[in-house]
Amino acid sequence: MPDAQGKLSPEDKEKIQKWLNEKWKVPKHCPISQDNNWIIGDYVTTPMNYGGGGMIIGGQITPQIMMICTSCGYTLHFNAMFMGIFKPEVNPDGK
Repeated sequence: MPDAQGKLSPEDKEKIQKWLNEKWKVPKHCPISQDNNWIIGDYVTTPMNYGGGGMIIGGQITPQIMMICTSCGYTLHFNAMFMGIFKPEVNPDGK
């Protein structure tokens, strides 16, 4: 589980790497540089939600893990809940 600042532990990165090895089929080449060297970002990230003409602060988020090409910096994002890094939260009403 990431720490309070969202930094991934070595155990988290090991779990992510295992998930990627199972799910990410070849080719693993970057679509920009054609390199196949990737690193796992150190922190959990999330896109900002947009609505009503601006960003929504405090709304629902989708935690993501970054995979970064070491050649050009191209970045892929994967859903951290699918990877098992976070468990989906259940609201008191069961949703």
